[in-house]
Amino acid sequence: MKNKSTILCLLLIATQISVSTELVASDAKQKQKKSKSEVVDQEEQTRVDIRVVAFPLEGVNVLPRVLEASNEVLWMSLTEEGYIVADWEMGYKRVTGFDAPPPPRPPAPEPAPPAPSPTLVLVPTVPYYPIPQQRPAPSVLSGEGVVGHASPPPSPGAQTPRSIAEKPAIVEQLAVAEQPVVVEQLEPLAWVEPEPDPPPAPKLTAELKSQITREMGCESYVDGKLVLLGSKIRVTVKVKNTEGDTLDSKQMEAQTEDDLHIIFKRIAKALALGLTIEETLDLDNATVAEAHQMANRFRLEKNMGLLIGQLFSVNDKMAHQTFIAFDGRFELNDVLIGVNVGLAFTDTAETDTHLFLDILGGYYLSHTSFAPYLALGVGIMLGNFLSFEGSDSEGMEYFRQIGFHAFPAFGIEFIRNSQMRAHIDIRYAIVVGQDSEIGHGPMITAGLNF
Repeated sequence: MKNKSTILCLLLIATQISVSTELVASDAKQKQKKSKSEVVDQEEQTRVDIRVVAFPLEGVNVLPRVLEASNEVLWMSLTEEGYIVADWEMGYKRVTGFDAPPPPRPPAPEPAPPAPSPTLVLVPTVPYYPIPQQRPAPSVLSGEGVVGHASPPPSPGAQTPRSIAEKPAIVEQLAVAEQPVVVEQLEPLAWVEPEPDPPPAPKLTAELKSQITREMGCESYVDGKLVLLGSKIRVTVKVKNTEGDTLDSKQMEAQTEDDLHIIFKRIAKALALGLTIEETLDLDNATVAEAHQMANRFRLEKNMGLLIGQLFSVNDKMAHQTFIAFDGRFELNDVLIGVNVGLAFTDTAETDTHLFLDILGGYYLSHTSFAPYLALGVGIMLGNFLSFEGSDSEGMEYFRQIGFHAFPAFGIEFIRNSQMRAHIDIRYAIVVGQDSEIGHGPMITAGLNF
Protein backbone atom coordinates (compact mmCIF):
# COMPACT_ATOMS: atom_id res chain seq x y z
CA MET A 1 0.00 0.00 0.00
CA LYS A 2 2.78 2.34 0.87
CA ASN A 3 4.36 1.73 -2.53
CA LYS A 4 1.07 2.44 -4.27
CA SER A 5 0.58 5.67 -2.32
CA THR A 6 4.08 6.85 -3.07
CA ILE A 7 3.59 6.06 -6.77
CA LEU A 8 0.33 8.04 -6.80
CA CYS A 9 2.00 10.96 -5.08
CA LEU A 10 4.77 10.96 -7.58
CA LEU A 11 2.27 10.86 -10.45
CA LEU A 12 0.35 13.78 -8.95
CA ILE A 13 3.51 15.78 -8.51
CA ALA A 14 4.59 15.04 -12.09
CA THR A 15 1.19 16.08 -13.48
CA GLN A 16 1.27 19.30 -11.44
CA ILE A 17 4.74 20.09 -12.68
CA SER A 18 3.78 19.42 -16.31
CA VAL A 19 0.59 21.48 -16.01
CA SER A 20 2.45 24.35 -14.35
CA THR A 21 5.15 24.30 -17.03
CA GLU A 22 2.49 24.31 -19.74
CA LEU A 23 0.72 27.23 -18.08
CA VAL A 24 3.97 29.13 -17.77
CA ALA A 25 4.79 28.43 -21.41
CA SER A 26 1.31 29.51 -22.54
CA ASP A 27 1.58 32.70 -20.46
CA ALA A 28 4.97 33.42 -21.96
CA LYS A 29 3.61 32.87 -25.48
CA GLN A 30 0.65 35.16 -24.80
CA LYS A 31 2.97 37.83 -23.42
CA GLN A 32 5.18 37.54 -26.48
CA LYS A 33 2.15 37.84 -28.76
CA LYS A 34 0.93 40.87 -26.83
CA SER A 35 4.35 42.51 -26.95
CA LYS A 36 4.65 41.82 -30.68
CA SER A 37 1.17 43.18 -31.34
CA GLU A 38 1.97 46.28 -29.27
CA VAL A 39 5.19 46.82 -31.23
CA VAL A 40 3.34 46.38 -34.52
CA ASP A 41 0.61 48.76 -33.37
CA GLN A 42 3.20 51.33 -32.34
CA GLU A 43 4.97 51.02 -35.69
CA GLU A 44 1.68 51.37 -37.55
CA GLN A 45 0.72 54.40 -35.47
CA THR A 46 4.05 56.10 -36.03
CA ARG A 47 3.84 55.42 -39.75
CA VAL A 48 0.12 55.86 -40.51
CA ASP A 49 -0.69 58.97 -38.47
CA ILE A 50 1.63 61.19 -40.55
CA ARG A 51 -0.44 63.38 -42.89
CA VAL A 52 1.52 65.40 -45.44
CA VAL A 53 1.01 67.36 -48.65
CA ALA A 54 3.28 66.19 -51.48
CA PHE A 55 3.93 68.98 -53.97
CA PRO A 56 5.29 68.43 -57.48
CA LEU A 57 9.03 68.17 -57.82
CA GLU A 58 10.94 70.89 -59.61
CA GLY A 59 13.10 69.92 -62.55
CA VAL A 60 16.30 71.44 -63.89
CA ASN A 61 17.39 70.15 -67.32
CA VAL A 62 14.93 67.28 -66.89
CA LEU A 63 12.34 66.28 -69.48
CA PRO A 64 8.71 66.95 -68.44
CA ARG A 65 7.73 63.30 -68.94
CA VAL A 66 10.48 62.19 -66.54
CA LEU A 67 9.41 64.81 -64.01
CA GLU A 68 5.75 63.82 -64.18
CA ALA A 69 6.55 60.12 -63.79
CA SER A 70 8.85 60.89 -60.85
CA ASN A 71 6.04 62.73 -59.06
CA GLU A 72 3.74 59.74 -59.40
CA VAL A 73 6.36 57.29 -58.16
CA LEU A 74 7.23 59.48 -55.15
CA TRP A 75 3.59 59.90 -54.10
CA MET A 76 2.91 56.17 -54.41
CA SER A 77 6.07 55.34 -52.44
CA LEU A 78 5.03 57.68 -49.62
CA THR A 79 1.60 56.04 -49.53
CA GLU A 80 3.15 52.55 -49.39
CA GLU A 81 5.29 53.59 -46.42
CA GLY A 82 2.23 54.67 -44.42
CA TYR A 83 1.96 58.39 -45.17
CA ILE A 84 -1.45 59.97 -45.76
CA VAL A 85 -0.85 62.13 -48.82
CA ALA A 86 -3.29 65.04 -49.20
CA ASP A 87 -4.33 66.37 -52.63
CA TRP A 88 -2.32 69.54 -53.21
CA GLU A 89 -4.46 70.57 -56.21
CA MET A 90 -7.54 70.77 -54.01
CA GLY A 91 -5.68 72.92 -51.49
CA TYR A 92 -4.38 75.14 -54.30
CA LYS A 93 -7.97 75.69 -55.49
CA ARG A 94 -9.17 76.55 -52.00
CA VAL A 95 -6.39 79.04 -51.26
CA THR A 96 -5.99 80.81 -54.63
CA GLY A 97 -9.31 80.21 -56.36
CA PHE A 98 -7.48 79.01 -59.47
CA ASP A 99 -7.09 75.57 -60.88
CA ALA A 100 -3.70 73.98 -60.44
CA PRO A 101 -1.26 75.02 -63.17
CA PRO A 102 -0.68 72.35 -65.80
CA PRO A 103 2.69 70.60 -65.97
CA PRO A 104 5.29 72.26 -68.21
CA ARG A 105 5.07 71.42 -71.87
CA PRO A 106 7.89 69.59 -73.60
CA PRO A 107 10.23 71.83 -75.59
CA ALA A 108 9.28 72.39 -79.22
CA PRO A 109 11.32 70.40 -81.72
CA GLU A 110 14.09 72.26 -83.42
CA PRO A 111 13.23 73.40 -86.95
CA ALA A 112 14.68 71.29 -89.70
CA PRO A 113 17.52 72.92 -91.62
CA PRO A 114 16.47 74.30 -95.03
CA ALA A 115 17.13 72.14 -98.03
CA PRO A 116 20.11 73.26 -100.10
CA SER A 117 19.11 75.28 -103.20
CA PRO A 118 20.03 73.79 -106.59
CA THR A 119 23.23 75.12 -108.15
CA LEU A 120 22.96 76.64 -111.60
CA VAL A 121 25.75 75.72 -113.96
CA LEU A 122 26.16 77.93 -117.06
CA VAL A 123 27.31 76.00 -120.10
CA PRO A 124 28.50 78.10 -123.07
CA THR A 125 26.71 77.32 -126.36
CA VAL A 126 27.77 77.96 -129.97
CA PRO A 127 25.44 80.35 -131.86
CA TYR A 128 23.64 78.82 -134.86
CA TYR A 129 23.11 80.82 -138.01
CA PRO A 130 20.95 79.24 -140.75
CA ILE A 131 22.40 79.31 -144.25
CA PRO A 132 19.81 80.33 -146.91
CA GLN A 133 19.48 78.05 -149.90
CA GLN A 134 20.65 79.67 -153.18
CA ARG A 135 18.54 79.08 -156.23
CA PRO A 136 20.60 77.91 -159.21
CA ALA A 137 20.82 80.14 -162.27
CA PRO A 138 18.36 79.40 -165.06
CA SER A 139 19.60 77.21 -167.85
CA VAL A 140 18.90 78.09 -171.47
CA LEU A 141 18.86 74.49 -172.53
CA SER A 142 16.16 73.58 -170.12
CA GLY A 143 14.00 76.43 -171.27
CA GLU A 144 14.01 78.27 -167.98
CA GLY A 145 14.08 82.03 -168.19
CA VAL A 146 12.72 82.10 -171.80
CA VAL A 147 9.63 84.30 -172.19
CA GLY A 148 6.92 82.80 -174.31
CA HIS A 149 5.29 85.27 -176.73
CA ALA A 150 2.22 83.15 -177.42
CA SER A 151 0.38 84.66 -174.49
CA PRO A 152 0.62 88.43 -174.20
CA PRO A 153 1.33 89.90 -170.83
CA PRO A 154 -1.61 91.35 -169.01
CA SER A 155 -2.38 95.01 -169.31
CA PRO A 156 -1.31 97.27 -166.51
CA GLY A 157 -4.83 97.99 -165.34
CA ALA A 158 -6.15 94.47 -165.44
CA GLN A 159 -6.71 92.48 -162.24
CA THR A 160 -5.69 88.92 -161.89
CA PRO A 161 -8.00 86.50 -160.10
CA ARG A 162 -5.53 86.27 -157.18
CA SER A 163 -5.45 90.03 -156.68
CA ILE A 164 -9.21 90.29 -156.05
CA ALA A 165 -9.67 91.35 -152.39
CA GLU A 166 -11.83 89.12 -150.30
CA LYS A 167 -14.71 90.82 -148.51
CA PRO A 168 -14.80 90.33 -144.75
CA ALA A 169 -17.69 88.32 -143.29
CA ILE A 170 -20.23 90.26 -141.24
CA VAL A 171 -20.98 88.66 -137.80
CA GLU A 172 -24.18 89.74 -136.11
CA GLN A 173 -23.78 90.43 -132.36
CA LEU A 174 -26.77 90.17 -130.02
CA ALA A 175 -27.42 93.17 -127.85
CA VAL A 176 -27.24 92.42 -124.11
CA ALA A 177 -29.31 94.59 -121.82
CA GLU A 178 -27.20 96.07 -119.05
CA GLN A 179 -28.44 95.50 -115.48
CA PRO A 180 -27.98 98.15 -112.81
CA VAL A 181 -25.38 97.34 -110.13
CA VAL A 182 -26.73 97.48 -106.59
CA VAL A 183 -24.15 98.44 -103.95
CA GLU A 184 -24.99 97.45 -100.38
CA GLN A 185 -23.93 99.98 -97.81
CA LEU A 186 -22.59 98.40 -94.56
CA GLU A 187 -23.55 99.84 -91.25
CA PRO A 188 -20.75 101.62 -89.44
CA LEU A 189 -18.85 99.36 -86.94
CA ALA A 190 -19.26 100.14 -83.29
CA TRP A 191 -16.12 100.21 -81.08
CA VAL A 192 -15.98 97.29 -78.64
CA GLU A 193 -13.58 97.37 -75.73
CA PRO A 194 -11.30 94.23 -75.69
CA GLU A 195 -11.68 91.94 -72.69
CA PRO A 196 -8.74 92.12 -70.30
CA ASP A 197 -6.51 89.05 -70.00
CA PRO A 198 -7.28 86.90 -66.96
CA PRO A 199 -4.73 87.20 -64.17
CA PRO A 200 -2.12 84.42 -64.14
CA ALA A 201 -2.31 81.65 -61.57
CA PRO A 202 0.03 82.27 -58.64
CA LYS A 203 3.25 80.30 -58.52
CA LEU A 204 3.93 77.62 -55.93
CA THR A 205 6.16 79.58 -53.60
CA ALA A 206 7.22 78.47 -50.14
CA GLU A 207 4.66 80.78 -48.55
CA LEU A 208 1.84 79.42 -50.72
CA LYS A 209 2.88 75.84 -49.94
CA SER A 210 2.67 76.64 -46.22
CA GLN A 211 -0.83 78.10 -46.67
CA ILE A 212 -2.00 75.05 -48.61
CA THR A 213 -0.54 72.75 -45.92
CA ARG A 214 -2.46 74.57 -43.17
CA GLU A 215 -5.62 74.61 -45.29
CA MET A 216 -5.44 70.82 -45.77
CA GLY A 217 -4.96 70.24 -42.03
CA CYS A 218 -1.39 68.96 -42.31
CA GLU A 219 1.64 69.80 -40.23
CA SER A 220 4.28 69.25 -42.90
CA TYR A 221 4.71 68.99 -46.65
CA VAL A 222 7.11 67.28 -49.06
CA ASP A 223 8.84 68.88 -52.02
CA GLY A 224 12.11 68.44 -53.88
CA LYS A 225 14.15 68.83 -57.04
CA LEU A 226 15.56 66.79 -59.89
CA VAL A 227 18.74 68.29 -61.32
CA LEU A 228 20.35 66.78 -64.41
CA LEU A 229 24.03 67.64 -64.61
CA GLY A 230 26.13 65.75 -67.10
CA SER A 231 25.05 62.11 -67.05
CA LYS A 232 23.70 62.01 -63.47
CA ILE A 233 20.38 63.10 -61.97
CA ARG A 234 20.58 64.38 -58.41
CA VAL A 235 17.35 63.78 -56.48
CA THR A 236 16.60 65.81 -53.36
CA VAL A 237 13.44 65.35 -51.27
CA LYS A 238 12.73 67.50 -48.21
CA VAL A 239 10.11 67.45 -45.47
CA LYS A 240 9.20 70.95 -44.22
CA ASN A 241 6.83 72.30 -41.61
CA THR A 242 4.24 75.04 -42.13
CA GLU A 243 6.87 77.69 -41.39
CA GLY A 244 9.06 76.49 -44.25
CA ASP A 245 11.73 74.96 -41.99
CA THR A 246 13.36 71.74 -43.22
CA LEU A 247 12.64 68.83 -40.88
CA ASP A 248 14.38 66.09 -42.87
CA SER A 249 16.18 65.86 -46.19
CA LYS A 250 17.33 62.89 -48.30
CA GLN A 251 19.53 63.00 -51.38
CA MET A 252 20.61 60.38 -53.92
CA GLU A 253 22.13 60.25 -57.39
CA ALA A 254 20.74 58.37 -60.37
CA GLN A 255 22.97 57.41 -63.25
CA THR A 256 20.06 56.27 -65.44
CA GLU A 257 16.31 56.88 -65.46
CA ASP A 258 15.81 53.27 -64.34
CA ASP A 259 17.32 54.18 -60.96
CA LEU A 260 14.64 56.78 -60.19
CA HIS A 261 12.04 54.17 -59.23
CA ILE A 262 14.46 52.60 -56.74
CA ILE A 263 15.57 55.98 -55.40
CA PHE A 264 12.08 57.26 -54.57
CA LYS A 265 11.15 54.02 -52.77
CA ARG A 266 14.30 54.18 -50.66
CA ILE A 267 13.85 57.87 -49.89
CA ALA A 268 10.23 57.30 -48.80
CA LYS A 269 11.33 54.42 -46.57
CA ALA A 270 14.12 56.48 -45.04
CA LEU A 271 11.76 59.39 -44.32
CA ALA A 272 9.07 57.15 -42.81
CA LEU A 273 11.37 55.13 -40.53
CA GLY A 274 13.96 57.81 -39.76
CA LEU A 275 16.78 55.89 -41.45
CA THR A 276 19.73 56.99 -43.50
CA ILE A 277 19.99 56.22 -47.19
CA GLU A 278 22.76 53.68 -46.50
CA GLU A 279 20.55 51.80 -44.03
CA THR A 280 17.87 51.26 -46.69
CA LEU A 281 20.30 49.45 -49.00
CA ASP A 282 19.78 45.73 -49.54
CA LEU A 283 20.62 43.23 -52.24
CA ASP A 284 17.85 44.20 -54.64
CA ASN A 285 17.71 48.01 -54.52
CA ALA A 286 21.29 49.12 -55.27
CA THR A 287 21.56 51.78 -57.96
CA VAL A 288 24.10 51.81 -60.76
CA ALA A 289 25.89 54.66 -59.05
CA GLU A 290 26.26 52.55 -55.86
CA ALA A 291 27.48 49.37 -57.49
CA HIS A 292 29.37 48.69 -60.69
CA GLN A 293 27.01 45.84 -61.51
CA MET A 294 23.38 45.55 -60.54
CA ALA A 295 22.65 42.36 -58.62
CA ASN A 296 20.30 40.11 -60.56
CA ARG A 297 19.01 37.51 -58.11
CA PHE A 298 17.20 35.52 -60.79
CA ARG A 299 20.38 34.19 -62.37
CA LEU A 300 23.37 32.32 -60.99
CA GLU A 301 26.05 34.60 -59.55
CA LYS A 302 29.66 33.46 -59.60
CA ASN A 303 32.34 34.58 -57.14
CA MET A 304 35.83 33.14 -57.22
CA GLY A 305 38.51 33.61 -54.61
CA LEU A 306 40.90 32.12 -52.06
CA LEU A 307 40.16 30.14 -48.88
CA ILE A 308 42.46 29.53 -45.92
CA GLY A 309 41.72 27.63 -42.72
CA GLN A 310 42.83 25.47 -39.82
CA LEU A 311 41.53 22.09 -38.66
CA PHE A 312 42.08 21.12 -35.01
CA SER A 313 42.06 17.40 -34.30
CA VAL A 314 40.52 16.21 -31.04
CA ASN A 315 41.69 12.56 -31.21
CA ASP A 316 44.83 10.63 -32.00
CA LYS A 317 43.62 9.37 -35.35
CA MET A 318 44.16 12.70 -37.10
CA ALA A 319 46.75 15.48 -36.90
CA HIS A 320 46.14 19.22 -37.00
CA GLN A 321 45.93 20.56 -40.56
CA THR A 322 46.45 23.95 -42.15
CA PHE A 323 45.06 24.33 -45.66
CA ILE A 324 44.80 26.75 -48.55
CA ALA A 325 42.33 26.25 -51.38
CA PHE A 326 40.52 27.71 -54.34
CA ASP A 327 37.09 28.96 -53.27
CA GLY A 328 34.23 29.07 -55.75
CA ARG A 329 30.84 30.27 -54.55
CA PHE A 330 27.66 30.22 -56.63
CA GLU A 331 24.48 31.96 -55.49
CA LEU A 332 20.92 31.66 -56.75
CA ASN A 333 18.65 33.98 -54.78
CA ASP A 334 19.36 32.77 -51.19
CA VAL A 335 20.82 29.35 -52.05
CA LEU A 336 24.61 28.88 -51.79
CA ILE A 337 26.76 26.27 -53.53
CA GLY A 338 30.49 26.16 -52.73
CA VAL A 339 33.45 24.28 -54.22
CA ASN A 340 36.90 24.07 -52.55
CA VAL A 341 40.01 22.47 -54.06
CA GLY A 342 43.34 22.80 -52.28
CA LEU A 343 46.25 21.49 -50.24
CA ALA A 344 46.41 20.61 -46.54
CA PHE A 345 49.61 20.65 -44.49
CA THR A 346 49.98 18.68 -41.25
CA ASP A 347 52.10 19.49 -38.20
CA THR A 348 53.60 16.02 -37.72
CA ALA A 349 56.08 13.91 -39.60
CA GLU A 350 53.71 10.95 -39.55
CA THR A 351 51.32 12.52 -42.04
CA ASP A 352 52.14 14.29 -45.27
CA THR A 353 50.67 17.06 -47.39
CA HIS A 354 47.52 15.89 -49.15
CA LEU A 355 44.88 17.08 -51.60
CA PHE A 356 41.20 17.59 -50.83
CA LEU A 357 37.99 18.46 -52.69
CA ASP A 358 34.91 19.81 -50.88
CA ILE A 359 31.40 20.56 -52.12
CA LEU A 360 28.90 22.28 -49.84
CA GLY A 361 25.35 23.56 -50.09
CA GLY A 362 23.86 26.23 -47.88
CA TYR A 363 21.11 28.75 -47.35
CA TYR A 364 21.35 32.43 -46.39
CA LEU A 365 19.35 33.34 -43.31
CA SER A 366 18.90 37.00 -44.34
CA HIS A 367 18.59 38.90 -47.60
CA THR A 368 20.97 41.68 -46.63
CA SER A 369 24.56 42.76 -47.16
CA PHE A 370 25.57 41.16 -43.82
CA ALA A 371 24.15 37.63 -44.21
CA PRO A 372 24.65 34.56 -41.98
CA TYR A 373 24.19 31.14 -43.56
CA LEU A 374 23.98 27.44 -42.71
CA ALA A 375 25.64 24.80 -44.89
CA LEU A 376 26.44 21.10 -45.11
CA GLY A 377 29.38 19.72 -47.08
CA VAL A 378 31.09 16.52 -48.14
CA GLY A 379 34.53 15.88 -49.59
CA ILE A 380 37.32 13.51 -50.51
CA MET A 381 40.95 13.52 -49.28
CA LEU A 382 43.92 12.03 -51.13
CA GLY A 383 47.22 11.43 -49.32
CA ASN A 384 48.66 10.56 -45.92
CA PHE A 385 46.22 12.38 -43.68
CA LEU A 386 45.01 9.74 -41.16
CA SER A 387 47.01 7.39 -38.89
CA PHE A 388 45.85 4.56 -36.64
CA GLU A 389 47.32 2.63 -33.78
CA GLY A 390 49.32 -0.36 -34.82
CA SER A 391 52.78 -1.04 -36.13
CA ASP A 392 54.68 -3.55 -38.18
CA SER A 393 57.85 -5.38 -37.22
CA GLU A 394 59.90 -2.21 -37.60
CA GLY A 395 57.56 -0.12 -35.43
CA MET A 396 56.34 2.05 -38.28
CA GLU A 397 52.73 3.23 -38.33
CA TYR A 398 50.46 2.57 -41.22
CA PHE A 399 48.90 5.41 -43.21
CA ARG A 400 45.91 5.48 -45.47
CA GLN A 401 45.91 7.07 -48.92
CA ILE A 402 42.22 7.95 -49.44
CA GLY A 403 39.33 9.00 -47.25
CA PHE A 404 36.06 10.87 -47.08
CA HIS A 405 34.80 13.56 -44.79
CA ALA A 406 31.60 15.50 -44.05
CA PHE A 407 30.97 18.65 -42.09
CA PRO A 408 28.18 20.99 -41.01
CA ALA A 409 29.03 24.71 -41.18
CA PHE A 410 27.80 28.04 -39.90
CA GLY A 411 29.16 31.18 -41.51
CA ILE A 412 28.73 34.90 -42.09
CA GLU A 413 29.21 36.69 -45.40
CA PHE A 414 30.10 40.38 -45.52
CA ILE A 415 29.44 43.09 -48.18
CA ARG A 416 27.27 40.69 -50.12
CA ASN A 417 25.86 43.51 -52.25
CA SER A 418 29.20 44.28 -53.92
CA GLN A 419 31.50 42.42 -56.27
CA MET A 420 34.11 41.76 -53.57
CA ARG A 421 32.90 39.44 -50.80
CA ALA A 422 34.38 38.14 -47.57
CA HIS A 423 33.15 35.27 -45.43
CA ILE A 424 34.07 33.38 -42.27
CA ASP A 425 32.63 30.01 -41.28
CA ILE A 426 33.08 27.40 -38.56
CA ARG A 427 32.90 23.72 -39.53
CA TYR A 428 33.15 20.45 -37.67
CA ALA A 429 34.83 17.84 -39.85
CA ILE A 430 34.37 14.07 -39.49
CA VAL A 431 36.99 12.10 -41.48
CA VAL A 432 36.63 8.41 -42.34
CA GLY A 433 39.56 6.37 -43.66
CA GLN A 434 39.64 3.19 -45.75
CA ASP A 435 39.45 0.83 -42.78
CA SER A 436 36.78 2.89 -40.99
CA GLU A 437 39.26 4.85 -38.91
CA ILE A 438 37.55 8.04 -37.81
CA GLY A 439 39.07 11.41 -37.00
CA HIS A 440 37.18 14.58 -36.16
CA GLY A 441 37.69 18.14 -35.06
CA PRO A 442 36.54 21.77 -35.52
CA MET A 443 37.63 23.78 -38.56
CA ILE A 444 37.82 27.57 -39.00
CA THR A 445 37.95 29.06 -42.51
CA ALA A 446 38.11 32.53 -44.02
CA GLY A 447 37.68 33.44 -47.68
CA LEU A 448 37.84 36.43 -50.01
CA ASN A 449 35.97 36.31 -53.32
CA PHE A 450 35.61 38.56 -56.36
